Amino acid sequence: MVFFALLLTVAFSCEKAIIDEEIDDTELPGTGEDNGGSGGGNGSGNGGGNNGKKDGKDENNPLTVAEFIAGDYEGGAFVKGYIVGACSTNIKNADFEAPFEWSSAILVADNKGETDTDKMISIELKSGSKIREQFNLKDHPENFGKQALFFGYPERYLGIIGIKGPGKYKLFD
Repeated sequence: MVFFALLLTVAFSCEKAIIDEEIDDTELPGTGEDNGGSGGGNGSGNGGGNNGKKDGKDENNPLTVAEFIAGDYEGGAFVKGYIVGACSTNIKNADFEAPFEWSSAILVADNKGETDTDKMISIELKSGSKIREQFNLKDHPENFGKQALFFGYPERYLGIIGIKGPGKYKLFD
């Protein structure tokens, strides 16, 4: 009888697990790729319920580079800025003018021509990826100074805050 009561208690006391809805993996216009960004909420970014702060969850209301660096949001976010340089291995190798030597990462800032590494983020361009084919400054110096949009999770990359393996991206003309 005790066993039966214990079984009923366990069976009816467990709650159903709640699983976050995955981010819509549809392609952004002009990206040419969806790298299958990691899950997370799909908030509207319109400030509802977050005291008017941008959360970067909406590609139409992305964070600035400064907001992304500040980290006043949860999870992954969209960030928009200008491509200001290329880099490899460490931020000390940053290259801010053509000809660019590196194809493994780009640097993005809120202002064109920014060279202060405290005001920029690094974006990993994985070897063999479409994002590397499209964005690297070694092969595409014409991308220097263009605006771009990325979705990812903030983490240290090349010694500064950055995005390793952006899930979504778009290059603006």
